[in-house]
Amino acid sequence: MLYAYRDADESPIPVTMLFEAVGPSSFYAEDWTTYGLDQNAEAAAYLFGVMAGTEINVDVLGTDEYEEIIKPISGYMWVTDNSVPTVCAYGVYDKVCPFGSVKWMVNGTGVPASKYPALLEHFASWGFIVIGNEQEFSWQGDGADASLDYLLHENENTSSVFYGKIDTENIGIVGHSQGGVGVFNATTTESHADLYKAAAALSPTSETVAGNLNWSYDISAVSIPMLMITGTAEFEVNSVIPYEELCTMYAKLSGDKVMARRTGAAHERTLYKATGYVTAWFMWQLLGDKEAAKAFVGEDAEILNNELYQDVDKNF
Repeated sequence: MLYAYRDADESPIPVTMLFEAVGPSSFYAEDWTTYGLDQNAEAAAYLFGVMAGTEINVDVLGTDEYEEIIKPISGYMWVTDNSVPTVCAYGVYDKVCPFGSVKWMVNGTGVPASKYPALLEHFASWGFIVIGNEQEFSWQGDGADASLDYLLHENENTSSVFYGKIDTENIGIVGHSQGGVGVFNATTTESHADLYKAAAALSPTSETVAGNLNWSYDISAVSIPMLMITGTAEFEVNSVIPYEELCTMYAKLSGDKVMARRTGAAHERTLYKATGYVTAWFMWQLLGDKEAAKAFVGEDAEILNNELYQDVDKNF
């Protein structure tokens, strides 16, 4: 995998395709659940350090420094527009190579909610009722709409744990990559579009790329408050959402809005690196939390002074 993606251009023999079996493409503790590494940072640092051939301090896990440490062994980080066609094969019951370690190869597409339980648990820990689904192609927004419909029915079901607990006046939605397109469509074209109060789109597929894939959406129809965060890594800006297109899409939004780019963040990592601001966004927009609002409101808003972010813009 590494040779095909990283060294193919310099290979003395032309590399025309890759067939890869049960090899991990990434090394993030939350994906290595079969080893329990999602529950043990020390074990994760040790094992990934062995694989990388260097000692890894627990404190660098989840940082940009960690991204650089594991890049030499992370196949997905070397994927570009010119990478060779690839077939990856994995076993359903394989406990040696966790399939979660391969999800970054598909950049959000084909990744159901069950692949990132820690993220859902994080939002729930802040008092939100959180729902995801197992839909692997989410651009239409119909899966999100069906999930919301289910919760609305449970809210009326006297035997449900959710009976009377859904605040139908404060509903938000967040999506990553193709899921970002799903956010735009769920809030504009689906049957429950009018129920959403705020939204967040992380590294959403640009209008040009989405058009080429027949993932149609009209971002100018989005009128609710929108937080858009992307990264600046090569694949992100060359293949998913170039900065110029991000600005164009942002300009089309008619409601309250915030745009920012996480410096150095790869496309697949914005889902996690933006969690703090996504949490603050919904705490403010849905729950009226004044402390959370400080991250975005005013000339001294926290996000404007965060050195980890660049190209920040907002209209309030």
